[in-house]
Amino acid sequence: VGTRVCASTRGSDLVARGDDGEYVVVLGTLTDPRYAEVVAENIRRQVAEPLTADGHALHVTVRVGIATSSGSASASELMDVARRIVHEAAVP
Repeated sequence: VGTRVCASTRGSDLVARGDDGEYVVVLGTLTDPRYAEVVAENIRRQVAEPLTADGHALHVTVRVGIATSSGSASASELMDVARRIVHEAAVP
């Protein structure tokens, strides 16, 4: 899964594995904030492709939370916003 997340980003972006199987993607300089949505959709598509393990197809899903900043928010604040968005999206 991590390889697929990395493949969905640019070389200048940072991908890290967080707690509970979550991945954090920090996008470098954005000239257009909509690029974050493009990356999120790329991640969803890449991860949706079945994985094979011991001859069994595994289907993985992903939820993506996006938080942007003009430079005034801390990394912790951005993570909190992104996590809140992911959790709100999971509630029916």
